[in-house]
Amino acid sequence: MLIRHRPGSRFFLFDEEKRLCGWENVVSKEKIISRPTQRPPEQIAFSCLHVIDPDIFNHIHESGCFSIIDVYLRLAKNHPIYGYLDDQSYWLDVGTPEKLKKGEMEFDIEKLVASR
Repeated sequence: MLIRHRPGSRFFLFDEEKRLCGWENVVSKEKIISRPTQRPPEQIAFSCLHVIDPDIFNHIHESGCFSIIDVYLRLAKNHPIYGYLDDQSYWLDVGTPEKLKKGEMEFDIEKLVASR
């Protein structure tokens, strides 16, 4: 999963090897620990990009609409799930129609091309 340090209220928790060990909502103080760590875990935001082994589908028992976050947290207890940290590239949250519209207004192809 692609992860990055950015402002937010909900974070995955990772150990020093970037292995998933939990989740935390810093506003509500809700915390889910999938597996213990020796050092305090690091809060890192999920960028909602996944690269998965197709075998994961053999371990998903949920049906209907469900959160992949809950699946990852459940599987992290017994299966290694790693984050890939990307703090260098341009990133824009377009997860709602309003954010997508804002992104369309901010996006400047000439700037993007010039930065390469």
